Amino acid sequence: MSNFSAKHQLSKMTKWVTPAFDIGENSANNQPTPKSQKRNLSSAFGNHQNINEPEFNNSAFQSQVVKRSHVDNILMWTDKYSPSSQYDLAVHKKKIQELETWLKNNLSGKKPAPVLLLTGPAGVGKTTALRVLAKELKCQIQEWVNPITATFNPDSTMISHSGGSSYQSQKNLFHDFILRANKYGSLDIFGGDHYEKKLVLVEDYPNIFFWNPSTLHEIVRKYMATGSSPLVFIISDSTHGNSNEKLLFPKDFQDDLSIEHISFNPVALTILIKVLTRIATQESMKGPYNFAVPSKMTLKSLAMSSNGDVRGAINALQFACLKV
Repeated sequence: MSNFSAKHQLSKMTKWVTPAFDIGENSANNQPTPKSQKRNLSSAFGNHQNINEPEFNNSAFQSQVVKRSHVDNILMWTDKYSPSSQYDLAVHKKKIQELETWLKNNLSGKKPAPVLLLTGPAGVGKTTALRVLAKELKCQIQEWVNPITATFNPDSTMISHSGGSSYQSQKNLFHDFILRANKYGSLDIFGGDHYEKKLVLVEDYPNIFFWNPSTLHEIVRKYMATGSSPLVFIISDSTHGNSNEKLLFPKDFQDDLSIEHISFNPVALTILIKVLTRIATQESMKGPYNFAVPSKMTLKSLAMSSNGDVRGAINALQFACLKV
C-alpha cells in the first residue's frame, strides 16, 4: 500500500472513531460533529423496541463512565459474580433445600441409580445451583457436551467428518459416555479438586433424541440398571410452546422409572432487585469503571423486564451502567 493510501485510510479511521463515541475533541480540526455522524446504542443495534423494556432513569446514567484502570477486556458480570456458596444463590430457599436434600440422599451409591429431572425457565440458576451444592457436598460433576466437529445425519447410523474419517452415531457416543462416566472419574490434568462422590449431568442433548426420544429412554433404563452415581437432566422451559420436557421425559416414563422432578420458579422480584443493587454498588465503588449507580426505580424496572431471568438481568445491568 502506498504512503498516500495508508495516510488516507488512517485519516478516514480517525474521522470515524472520534464522532462515533463522542468523547474528547470533536475532530482533528476542532469542528462540530455533524448530527448524522453521532451514534447511540439503539442505532448501533437497530431500532428494535421491546414491549417490556424498562424505563431507565436517565439522570442515573448521564454522568460520564470513567475508566479507573487499564482494562483490555471487560469481564462479564455474570461470570465475575457467579455464586460461590448456596447463600449467594438467587433461588428460593425451599428449592435449594429440596435440591440439596435429594443430592444428600442419593450420593451414597444407591441402586438402581437415582435420576433427577431439573426444570425451570432459562436463567433462573438451575445449573448454577447444582454446581454450587455439588461443590459444597464434595461431589464431582461429569457433564456430557455435544461434539461440535461432526455433522449429524438423522438417516445415517454414522456421523461423518469433513476430513473423511467416521465417527460413531450420536446415540453411541452418548451411550458410551454415560456408561464410562459411571465407572471412571474424569481425568484431572489441571490439579483441581478431586472428589470421590460423583454425579453425571446432561444439559446438552443430541439431536437424535428429539427425532426419537425412545433412544434416550433405552439408555436411561440401562444406566439405572448398571449405574450407581446420580444422573441429573436439566431442561429449560421453552418460550415457544414446545415442551422439551414432555417430549424427552413424558409423565409415564418418569413414573415408570421413579424419576424425581424438581421445578425451579422464576426468581422473585425482591431477590432479583437485591442482586442487581449489590452488583451495581460494588462495581461502581471498586470496579474498573466509575459510574453512577442506577436509581431504585430503574433497578426495579430492569428486574421486572427480565421476567425472573437472573442472567439476562445482570447482562442488561452491565450494558446500561457501562454504556457498552
